[in-house]
Order: sequence, then C-alpha cells, then structure tokens
Amino acid sequence: MQPEQYNDEGIDNIGEFRLHNLWPIPLYENIVNPFNSDWINLALNEKYERMHSSNGDITVNRYILDLPEFSELKQLVTYHVNILMKNYLGATSNVEFCLLNSWINRHHTGDYGQLHNHQNSLISGCLYLQVNKHTGGIRFYKNSAWTNLLPMSVSIEYEKFNHINAQYYTISPKQGSIVIFPSHLEHMIEKNESDEIRYSLAFNFYVRGKVGKEEYELTIK
Repeated sequence: MQPEQYNDEGIDNIGEFRLHNLWPIPLYENIVNPFNSDWINLALNEKYERMHSSNGDITVNRYILDLPEFSELKQLVTYHVNILMKNYLGATSNVEFCLLNSWINRHHTGDYGQLHNHQNSLISGCLYLQVNKHTGGIRFYKNSAWTNLLPMSVSIEYEKFNHINAQYYTISPKQGSIVIFPSHLEHMIEKNESDEIRYSLAFNFYVRGKVGKEEYELTIK
C-alpha cells in the first residue's frame, strides 16, 4: 500500500525559502468552447418556480440533464468532472463519477444566492449559460472549521491577501464557464446588478464502484 503522502516538486520559490502548499482544496475552472447557443433556448423554455428563499428561480425539474434534449450538456459536464477527478487527481478506474441531480438557476435583477453547500453529494459544479460582468460572480468561502494557517480564535490582520490567508475567493464567470468543486465547499452567488437575466446550470455527482481494500473495501452501486 502506498503511503498517504506526496512530495511536491513544483513548489513556489519566494526569496531564499520554499513554501509548500499542503492539502489545498481543488477548484476547477474551464471554458466550454465552442458554446452552443441552443443551450440558452433550452433554459428559456423550462418551467421555473420561485426558490423558498425568494432570491431566485429554479427549474421545477431537478433532474434536468436526464432529459433527452440535454444529453449533449450531460456528456460535457461529465467530461469535465472526469478531467478533474481522473486526469488531474488520478482517481483509479475502480470508480465512476455519476450524475445525481441537476437544475437550472434563473436570477433576475437583484436576485442572489445565499451561502450554502451541496449535501448528499461529493462533487458539485455550475455551467454558466447566460451571464455578463454585472450579473454576479460565484464566491467561495473558507469554512471556519478549516484551519490551514491560524485558528479563527487568532484573527490577525494582513497587509495583503493571497490564496492562503484569504477568507473568500471570487470567480467572475463568462458565458460557457464551468466551475467544479467539492460539494462541502461553501459558496454564494453575488447579486445580479444587471438588467439581463442570469442562467446557470448546477449539478451534483457521486461515486460508484469499489473503494478501499481488504476489510475496508466498499462497493457502491
């Protein structure tokens, strides 16, 4: 059995010392190219209802990618999840990452998304169908239980922020942007300050197959 450790050869060089970034949280971002404008028409033609929080609309169908007309998008989303989990993180062929559920969010002017994470899933993400620079970005927050440097009981001030000491990180998506992240990572959607309606496709994935070895083996069907 391989040791659960990793020696990073691609470390940052700052001055005369080396900085090793241990156990970072992966956040995948890419651009779908070419972008199919028919996807927007599919989103426009869906039936929506107001969210319980009354800060946006959501498709009545919470399994939108299982519809035949969305099959291209389903293949595309699965492809990018596998880039992260298989090609980059190196998950073995023993497991398959399978779509659980999916839906489209619709945000009018003034709508936003409150801070939340995605329960009962492992990998989540969002594909942006209609956005502009004023419709609002997606902002990821460092959980208060995640102590990567100093605990929250010692809240010191910093002259500048970076990927280690920042409390949140914002991505400003473009049309065709896809963002994939661990489901437990807390995030919120900034307020739509535009006159244009913002459409985004959200999705959750889980694992299927054999995980673990010997007495710790588990088969998930």
